Amino acid sequence: MGIYADRVGNKQAMMLGAGLMVFASFWLLAARRYGCCFFRGCLCFGHGGIATMESPMVANIFGMRSHGVI
Repeated sequence: MGIYADRVGNKQAMMLGAGLMVFASFWLLAARRYGCCFFRGCLCFGHGGIATMESPMVANIFGMRSHGVI
């Protein structure tokens, strides 16, 4: 997700991560036996994308001086 964020921006990468988590949640409702691996992959990749984008988003919104305090 970091490479994607460098190319398109932090906000879009965070939105992609959130979209993957929503997609994975709906997939879980329809998944039977073999869909769970796909669910885990989408959920983990989406959550990791959101978690790694939090720090750069805070730095962009509040500035580097406030980043350590927040």
